[in-house]
Amino acid sequence: MNTDAFTNPRTVRLFSYGRHALAAGLRALGIGKGDAVLLPELICRDLLASLHSVGALPVYYPVDRRLQPALPVVQWPSARAVLAVNYFGFAQDLAPFEAYRARSGARIIEDNAHGFLSRDPQGQCLGLRGEVGIFSFRKSLPWPGGAALVIGTGTEGAGLSLPAPLPEVRSPFSAAQALRAWGASGAPWRRRTVATMARVKRASHRLLSAHAHGPATAQADTLAEQRLPGRPEPFAGLHAHLIGVDATAEVARRRHLYLALEARVRALGLPPAPPGAPASSAVPMLEPVFAALPA
Repeated sequence: MNTDAFTNPRTVRLFSYGRHALAAGLRALGIGKGDAVLLPELICRDLLASLHSVGALPVYYPVDRRLQPALPVVQWPSARAVLAVNYFGFAQDLAPFEAYRARSGARIIEDNAHGFLSRDPQGQCLGLRGEVGIFSFRKSLPWPGGAALVIGTGTEGAGLSLPAPLPEVRSPFSAAQALRAWGASGAPWRRRTVATMARVKRASHRLLSAHAHGPATAQADTLAEQRLPGRPEPFAGLHAHLIGVDATAEVARRRHLYLALEARVRALGLPPAPPGAPASSAVPMLEPVFAALPA
């Protein structure tokens, strides 16, 4: 993927977080109060806040160990839109979703929060294959936020209109964000320092509150399904940051890290999720594994 894909004002809108982008995408597709949106059962609970903000209702389809739909399309519940997730930056096969759209008329939303710069085995850019795609750049890059809603390549000019672009706002890094960016952009000793500080912080929270992220987090979790985070406007400089990304170098960096982690995971005998080596076009966000919970 070339980051020029995010510079077309007719097909792209920038936001602070992917949840705001998804809410805007639902509105652009005409999804509103009482409409059902079909989601995978394996999904971040925070995403439900986007549906709640437009009055839509979630229904679910199961996924298998390959993180693909576990039921035939004819058994999927009825919905006005369906979400296809590229888990961890690996391409989701859109064939079942296209079959579902042909049968039900549902709109396809491609959740590519984890897959910035990834492609599918046919070379198509993830996030651009559905009617709209959602990106969350902060999942891959050390930025204080940043997300995008993008019209898919198959629907450009087909009558889908996006909301007016939001102005970038000056939103300085918090101390934690600034520290993360400092650690990610320098020598290895910086990353080790940041990782050590994070472990110390978690340990202190456990000691003081029996919660790894502090007592406030547990309370905030109760509102995660209903409340969108902060302001929707992108941070000042996001557009310039996107243009400045060296896509070739970033792809090489992330694939190198993934393959190094994959070798260690296999040496430990842990089953990767999804199983199998990634396609050469995949740019994984991380190394996912299946883990059995203690009885």
